[in-house]
Amino acid sequence: MIYVVLKQINNFGFSYAKWVNGKQQGYHCKNSQSNDEFYLVSMTCCEFIEMQSKGMFESSKPLTKHLIYVLQVDGCVDALISKHKQLEENPMVIHVLFDPQDEIEYFIKDMWNALIKIHKSKKSLRMTSK
Repeated sequence: MIYVVLKQINNFGFSYAKWVNGKQQGYHCKNSQSNDEFYLVSMTCCEFIEMQSKGMFESSKPLTKHLIYVLQVDGCVDALISKHKQLEENPMVIHVLFDPQDEIEYFIKDMWNALIKIHKSKKSLRMTSK
């Protein structure tokens, strides 16, 4: 799954490099033209719920870059959806579902929307700092 995701990230003009932060590992993605950047972490919905219940995502430091979790649909997707409101509490964290049974176009659209959200939030941060 991650190779499909990284290919799409690259198609959107982002380069990527491995990234490790404590118990989380993924990729640091950056677009050299727009200077948009984010961290990408990929796992199944069940893995995400288990790690969240153990408090493995909590950090004393606030995020300075967006974090996108690409969550592969599995048997725990209903439990994940029931936590949707709780997941949306941090505007720096974005969750995108990837279903290998679905058409890739659905994922591409959701990923594109996540990248637009990152770009717009960066733009609004620049405007408020002036």
